[in-house]
Amino acid sequence: MRKNAALTTLGMGPLATRLDSAFNLADNPMASLDDLAVSALEIAAVLSSLDSTLEALKVRIRDEARDLKGGSTTVTVEAGGGQGKVQVTYPSPALKVDSKVSPEIIKAAVKDWDRYFEEQVTLRPRKGVEKLLTQYPEDLAALAPYTKVAEGTPRVGFRPGPALDPSWGE
Repeated sequence: MRKNAALTTLGMGPLATRLDSAFNLADNPMASLDDLAVSALEIAAVLSSLDSTLEALKVRIRDEARDLKGGSTTVTVEAGGGQGKVQVTYPSPALKVDSKVSPEIIKAAVKDWDRYFEEQVTLRPRKGVEKLLTQYPEDLAALAPYTKVAEGTPRVGFRPGPALDPSWGE
């Protein structure tokens, strides 16, 4: 059994217990797909709530830290008597090319454009290329030494239903 001591310390014992149960379920080869899915949905609902709350706090932390920043690029706050540190790092401003602007326009506007920009060419397969190549086996054979088929990781999405109560033991 895994222990979620930090949650227990923070007064979230029921959540810690539920997470321990979920870990045990994940390790149980006899657990049904339905049991795994229900447990995952419960956790996804809590994660969604936690993520929303954390994002709201991050907005406020950025705003508050900006006032303390001065000329520094980093502000560190030691939180609550040893609970940890929160660090806000401000990146340097960076020039970005407007994605709607053609490189040819920039090249025409600035004589020595290559002093300021590097040109990158990216080659990636077109959508549906696998099906297309079945019609041209000679091209498939010519491309074989330079390409590979990569299996993607199956995506798992969670959509908690209205019956799901993420409050667990409150």
